[in-house]
Amino acid sequence: MSSVGVEPAPVTSVSASVLSELSGEAIEIRSVTALAGGACQDNLKLVLTRGGQEETWVLRHDAPSSLAGSIDRAAEFAVVAAARAAGVLTPEARFLGQGLLGRPGFGYLSAFAAGTAIGRQVLERPELAAARSGLATALAIELARIHSVSDEVALPISGLGKEDAATVALGRLEGLLRASTTPLLALELVFQWLVGNAPAAAPRVLVHGDFRTGNFLVAPSGLTAILDWEFAHFGAAEEDLGWIAVRDWRFGHLDRPIGGFATREDFYSAYESAAGREVDRRTIHWWEVYGNARWAAGCLDQADRYRAAALPGPRGAGKADFEFLAIGRRASEMAFEAMRLIEAAT
Repeated sequence: MSSVGVEPAPVTSVSASVLSELSGEAIEIRSVTALAGGACQDNLKLVLTRGGQEETWVLRHDAPSSLAGSIDRAAEFAVVAAARAAGVLTPEARFLGQGLLGRPGFGYLSAFAAGTAIGRQVLERPELAAARSGLATALAIELARIHSVSDEVALPISGLGKEDAATVALGRLEGLLRASTTPLLALELVFQWLVGNAPAAAPRVLVHGDFRTGNFLVAPSGLTAILDWEFAHFGAAEEDLGWIAVRDWRFGHLDRPIGGFATREDFYSAYESAAGREVDRRTIHWWEVYGNARWAAGCLDQADRYRAAALPGPRGAGKADFEFLAIGRRASEMAFEAMRLIEAAT
């Protein structure tokens, strides 16, 4: 269950002295702008001078509260390095350290990349039409590169032990369902279907964990960056392939199930070409059902975060983010979609 911490420090508390110590050069901060998003971390756009040169970076820092299954910024820093080594189009990460915001937690600077990650803008802005036409292929290539990182690479993220990816995923989902203060019968039925139809064990690879519209940047020139590695773990490649098809990531463009911009077959065929292997559509279907159920449980968890923050006294933080409560209502929509997918496959 998610923890709720103290109220975030003001953005003006970014420590130039800590950054200077980490970089080995004198750094002066010119401006700090809070960026949208960041359920698992704080994102701040920094304009600074380093070595007399003006630069733009994004400071990613552990937030006071986190989501179940997310990794901290120190682990994320290592994942980004491994992904970049595999050729993944993700911003360079530099200057990992603590004390960057004057409170507990790790932070680092991520190179600033142009483009928008806002779902509806990605899918609807006229100037991105050409970029959208090539997104399926561009993203399939990046995902194949991510999955080229095997679990033999030493990373400070969760592995599978002796269990297969589906078994571990079901354990995580069950943990979320049991922790929820608002159980849904539909999700219990979906969970039982998932248990009874789990796919066979698959090779263990690096899984992005949240590969979807909203977590990559798009400019008129095309895809510019893969973002947000806070749910990275070792597992089955098909988990990412199913997650990008989850209904909520289409932002109203329901006729294009892959992120609101492509058909399943176009994306999966492009992935097969990039990865040099075939993928089992039935296995991906299982992971898509799982993805909708996982997000439904995640929505319930967000609502619980709101309720916990609103509690008086030591149990609550004294401040509740209304967005958490708004997200909580989507749980029933995701549960319905999971059941619809099950029915469609029978």
